[in-house]
Parts: sequence; structure tokens; C-alpha cells
Amino acid sequence: MSGWSQKARAHFEKSPPTLTIKTIETPLSMVSEVPPRGLSENFDDRVTCVSCQNLTGWPGRWRCKNWRIAAVGSDDALAGDLIELPQRCPGWRAANES
Repeated sequence: MSGWSQKARAHFEKSPPTLTIKTIETPLSMVSEVPPRGLSENFDDRVTCVSCQNLTGWPGRWRCKNWRIAAVGSDDALAGDLIELPQRCPGWRAANES
């Protein structure tokens, strides 16, 4: 056994990790799956409207062609600040996808 694994085993034998309700109820497959766009250097899976092909318009009049699935409001209008805000959007589609 290598040095780091011995240290890790000794550490967790002294103080086992604390489980929360969320970690107990989360299926193992959810914990071990890789995000659909792969792993980035900082594991951030959020996207921006600016990188989405559903974004149309111009400053002051941004629109989302997929606003119902994206759940961004009651119509297709988007606030200027929202288009650059990193978020997890179910309606997002990469600008370079066809």
C-alpha cells in the first residue's frame, strides 16, 4: 500500500466522513456519472446564453427561442444580465451544434 493511501485509511479510521440525508438518499450512479459535456478543469457544468444557439436579438432585446424548456420566464424576453450569468439550463444547446 502506498504512503498516501495508508495516510488516508488512517485518517478515515480516526474520523469517518459524516453522511447527510442528501448523500444517503443519492443513488451511487448519480455520484459516479460524468456530466454530459465531460469534466472541465474546475468541474463547472454551468453554461451561458451567449454560448447557446437559442439566443437571438441584440443588446436590450435578447430573446430565447427555447424559453419554455429553459424556464426563463413567462415569455421569450431575456434580461441583459441573464445572458452572461453561468447557469444550468435544460434548454441550452451549444452554438456550434446543428
